[in-house]
Amino acid sequence: MTTTLRAYARPFVVLAAILASRAALAGDDWVMEGGDAGRRSSVDCAPIRNEPVLLWKKKFDAGWIGEPVVRGGVMFLVTRAGGGQQVVSAVDVATGEVRARSVRIQCSSDWATIAASDRAVHVGAQGLAETFQWNGSFLSRSWQFVHKGFSTPAPFAGLVFSANEAYDAATGRPRPQALTTLSGGRFPISVGLHDPDHATVVSATAGPHPRYPGEWLGFEARPLSRCSAGGSSILGGELQPNLPVAQFRDAGAAANAFVVAIRLDAPQSERPGAWMFWTNAPLTTPGGLCGQVAVRIDKGRNEVLPVVARPAARGSEGFSFDAAGNLVVIRADATFEILAGAASLPQQATPSRPTIAGGVLYAATWAYDLDAKTVLWTLPSGFARPVEPAIPAGDGLFLLRGADGEIALFGDPDRPARSPEPAAAATPPVRTATAPLPSGLPVPGDGVLLRDGRQVPGKVTVDLGASQVAIEAGDGSEVVPLADVAIAESEGKTVYVASERDVHRALMTRLGRAQIPRYEALIAQALELSLASFATDYLEEARTWGIAEARAADLAKKIAAKQDPALAEPRKNGMRKKAAPVLDAVACDVRAAMEWCLARDLPAAGTVLGARLVSEREDAGPDIELLTRFIPPGFAANVRGRPLPSWRTWAPLLLDTGARFLAPNDPARRRIEAARWQGPVLAFRTPNLLFFSRTDAADIAGPCLSRGEAAIRGLQELLGVAPSARAPSDDQRIEVRLHATKEQYVDEARDPTGMIEHTLGYYSPAENVSRFYVPAGPKSGGKSGPESVSRNLFKTLAHELTHHYVEGRWIGPTAGRSGAAGRSRGYWVVEGLARFVEDQIVDADARGLTFEDPSVLSVTLAAQLARSDQLFETADLVEFDYQSFRSLEPTPKYTVQLPRSRWTYKLSPMNVFYEQSGSLVFFLRNACGPNSRARFVEYMRDVYEGDVTPPGWKALGFGSAEELDRRFKEWIATLKL
Repeated sequence: MTTTLRAYARPFVVLAAILASRAALAGDDWVMEGGDAGRRSSVDCAPIRNEPVLLWKKKFDAGWIGEPVVRGGVMFLVTRAGGGQQVVSAVDVATGEVRARSVRIQCSSDWATIAASDRAVHVGAQGLAETFQWNGSFLSRSWQFVHKGFSTPAPFAGLVFSANEAYDAATGRPRPQALTTLSGGRFPISVGLHDPDHATVVSATAGPHPRYPGEWLGFEARPLSRCSAGGSSILGGELQPNLPVAQFRDAGAAANAFVVAIRLDAPQSERPGAWMFWTNAPLTTPGGLCGQVAVRIDKGRNEVLPVVARPAARGSEGFSFDAAGNLVVIRADATFEILAGAASLPQQATPSRPTIAGGVLYAATWAYDLDAKTVLWTLPSGFARPVEPAIPAGDGLFLLRGADGEIALFGDPDRPARSPEPAAAATPPVRTATAPLPSGLPVPGDGVLLRDGRQVPGKVTVDLGASQVAIEAGDGSEVVPLADVAIAESEGKTVYVASERDVHRALMTRLGRAQIPRYEALIAQALELSLASFATDYLEEARTWGIAEARAADLAKKIAAKQDPALAEPRKNGMRKKAAPVLDAVACDVRAAMEWCLARDLPAAGTVLGARLVSEREDAGPDIELLTRFIPPGFAANVRGRPLPSWRTWAPLLLDTGARFLAPNDPARRRIEAARWQGPVLAFRTPNLLFFSRTDAADIAGPCLSRGEAAIRGLQELLGVAPSARAPSDDQRIEVRLHATKEQYVDEARDPTGMIEHTLGYYSPAENVSRFYVPAGPKSGGKSGPESVSRNLFKTLAHELTHHYVEGRWIGPTAGRSGAAGRSRGYWVVEGLARFVEDQIVDADARGLTFEDPSVLSVTLAAQLARSDQLFETADLVEFDYQSFRSLEPTPKYTVQLPRSRWTYKLSPMNVFYEQSGSLVFFLRNACGPNSRARFVEYMRDVYEGDVTPPGWKALGFGSAEELDRRFKEWIATLKL
């Protein structure tokens, strides 16, 4: 049985370890990095499937300090030596022979952490960070840095992050622009990739939180961007400080806590992944759930799971043990289940920290096949008191440390003991025997282009019902899951497109295999001429095409050692001449890809591909002409000024949201023709929206389009609706009309009551339309995000689209405010859900899409009202019907001042209804456990269908009216807002 546990906590902006799986312990590295907080404790090497045999056992010097690291057949470890010294050693894994040693200067810490990167070993301890160069024969200390706190090194892109500093890996020079004001010090810091150009450095926190009582586990994060300016390969973005994940159960536990974070991949590219935060001190939720792992879903919720051992991760799954000794699996959606009961496992009473080699889990002294779900072997009792974990050291090998200071290597008797052979560079998995490696444009002809860039030629049959594509070729047939397909062609026609974004990514993967070697050759030529600035530019271009990070880091080191000479203009002119034919070849490939997109009606993908060819001046030329051909019919007639710059601004927005511009003859345009709209109109279709805009300002209408689509996806997650790839028809899409002025908005509403004139937007159930207008105000200056559009417009958009989606799609078009939801008791949930969503969506671009932020305005205002006893009795609130709501006084009656911003709000009883209803939704969803969350969704459906059975407190799962009121107000009183 799968169980979901959710912990209510204000989401700390993640300062957790964000280490992507592709950067974790795989290929020919065999790295198990004890000093890296994002360590997954898994490697993709062949496991031991037979009872292990002891290959060697040794005690190095006076014994090990900390956890060793294995990379490329070499174990790096820190040991105690004579005279109080400590030594870093490189040991041949296969033989146990020491290959090199280097003495640590002025270091007496009783613990050390190690991380390995390309040709370097990084060691951290209390107050000290240092790096040793490794050339395969000797170790030499290249730099040492003294600082406050405990150093836990994490290498990335030629830098080393440790404590709260960032250093150049080669020189040890601080790089403060990459990492500043990060707390660090106590817990491991880690770095991980989001994509080839962006990463995040993270660290955990533990202790009091300014908003909540007790002690909290939190995290901080600083996004990183690659940059060629200032001599640094990366620049740091805005710090996201100390966001809470879960509360420590015992007072004072944070003082002795140790925290690491382990990454769970997204199970699919469009799904979120998650972070597991493990701590040695138990965590708890306000509902009493307790465990030592907190799970944070990307841009989502928090969970606390009742496991007691530090997990290991394999793909989108983590593995650990609960207090009873059961082996459990944790998934990226924060669900978990028992994989094997304690009674079926060896050593039931001692759950240990697991590691994974291939598909086999090691639990220090025994192994378990994760796919076959069976115990493979137990270790003979000859190795006394092993210190967890078992460390995979290569194909058929693992290391164990003993409490007496010894280290032992065990091997599979069916595999000869040897150092791991370097593996070939990783390539995407071959999906079919006929699939060629992705390079260049797809070969013309029928077949499918997969999302990973591979192509499968043949006769195509798309089966949407079975979610698969059958491909018949001369040598047989293939069946490919629809989820793996970017585009399918049959008889020269496109018969299926997942999204333009998927096709764009597949093309970039294929084209990158041709462009990266070209840019590497240019980098080599620029370095021969000592032109570091040119080499840096070429490296940045190579990164846009997806060059491997290890290779990019190596090139960055070589570039850092060079500097443009004085009076270098002759050399630069020569380099420009050498580069011209290479860059022309790159441009030729891009143009060919654009033509390929043009032939398949992929305007956004083709435009984004080709934008790199056009200079800022946009003077005439073949590239301008080619880009112009992507402008959809009718687009130019609906924008002011030159259409190409406007289209280039819109194309990335359409690529991200899956939107398409509606052609002039599209039947959906009849909707606005019937509304008698005059003048230019931008019209788009997304998976969930029909979006009509009478303003062509991309920095205003664009965010409304993207946030509207995001709001629907968020509601699908909130209500447990499985989002489909595309709505079956326009009747199932949410129609949104954005007017350029208030006059247009009021004129179309034709409201005889005059109420619409005082609104910024509204949902009309009778018409199945949501209308909004752009409020007058200062120009945005070309910026995007919350600052560029009235904040009230974003909130109103999310609020009304919530009504529209719930009433028009989730329940059905026959329900609405004038229907069952308006007649029955429980009307608070209609406005409360919309208030809840608007608060959570309005800042989604800044802190991610989440429904667990209690610092939002509705909760903050309700908390202040509770302190002055100005809230409704909760049991009375849930009995309101629509008429009771409409009878509330709209005149301001209460004054509320927010303690932090010192802003003052004048609130009427009707305002209190909105704020308390939104807060009650938050309480039921986030603070009462998973059963309450599921019951709340059922209750809401009953309200909309007119089937709720009073009293409301009982329908919501409470024992009495007093219990509901008491628990809600006790919860809101605990918030330090």
